[in-house]
Amino acid sequence: MHSSGQLGGEYAPAVAAALQALLHHAAEEPGLEAAAAQWLSVPAAAGIEAHKLKYLGCRLLEQGIAGEALPALLALPAVREALQAAASERLCDWRNASHWQSLVASAAVGGRPEALDAVLAAGGTVTLNDVNRFAVFANRPSLQGLTLLLSRGVPPVPVDVPPGQVVWWSACPIYALLQGLCHQWNLVLERESMKLDGGPSTPLPSDDGLQQLHANALALMDELAQAGYRPITFQNYREHYAPDARVLPTFYPPTDAPRDAAKWDLAATSKWLWRAAQREPWSPATHAHFPPAFRAAACTLLLVAHRGSSPAGVQPRRAGLRPRRTAQAAAPEPPSAAAVGVASLPQELLQRVLRLAAYLLSPWKPRIEDGRMLQDIRQLRNSMLIMNVLPDCFYDYD
Repeated sequence: MHSSGQLGGEYAPAVAAALQALLHHAAEEPGLEAAAAQWLSVPAAAGIEAHKLKYLGCRLLEQGIAGEALPALLALPAVREALQAAASERLCDWRNASHWQSLVASAAVGGRPEALDAVLAAGGTVTLNDVNRFAVFANRPSLQGLTLLLSRGVPPVPVDVPPGQVVWWSACPIYALLQGLCHQWNLVLERESMKLDGGPSTPLPSDDGLQQLHANALALMDELAQAGYRPITFQNYREHYAPDARVLPTFYPPTDAPRDAAKWDLAATSKWLWRAAQREPWSPATHAHFPPAFRAAACTLLLVAHRGSSPAGVQPRRAGLRPRRTAQAAAPEPPSAAAVGVASLPQELLQRVLRLAAYLLSPWKPRIEDGRMLQDIRQLRNSMLIMNVLPDCFYDYD
């Protein structure tokens, strides 16, 4: 079609519609990339409205389109302009970040490193808005995309806000993730609430959705902290856009944004997320601050080291029990070679091993054990139990 000169600029809407139709097909469908490349190469493609072309390009990249279609997409002037403009766009708050359309972020979502590299080579830049798009979607398995994105760039958070500019506190990915978790939990709770209309045969609301949401969020928080992001204190923070807005010398959201911080529930619901973000080093003094599975593993290691260093023939004696007078009981069981090997390590080295093993937190799979969100689901479950019993109470008057 392109070589024959057909489908000039007046056919731009039709070409956009054809590309839109391709989005309904799976990325691995045979011939899909070739078809996308063909439509993107016709002259009319350059006449597609810029915002619509950006949307189509993002969707194609999210589906993992690369190969023949990607050079054709990146060759369009409107796409290159969108890549350059994204780097200078203002920082979004967490609500806008969830709707953020970026060719760079979309290429990371698609999970193809070669596609992301091509987009960056064409003028794209990894921005905080791109990072926060992943942070606010804690309910999606977006860890692979965030890892890929951060491997190509870690944009800094503007701590010292320039005079006259507004930077939302949720521009920090740590706070964006905490805020996004609360929003996503409301969606999960709404879905669980629908079970109230299902009758006695409907399964009771479960905290499985909450625990899965928490596990996804913790993996994302680990990745952000691994990249160097931490909870920050803003300097010269302008509260809002109003002409009489105050400029605060310092602004620390956990204490200076109390309404939002109360939703985060850092002491209970988001406890593990907050500890993953703070990256407090492990030590014997902070041992209790780490997940139960890690604490158990650390105690086992230290116990093996202690027993392996015990003199041969010395056994702990159980209180209230008299030793059996047998040759087998009298002979102490020698420590294993592994225990002896661990015992030979200096205590400082063992503690260093534990400090390194403490993070990431997500592999230790800590669960939410208390807090507002867990109480929400328990109250919902109790409400459903009561509703299932009420009909018998109403009609059993005899």
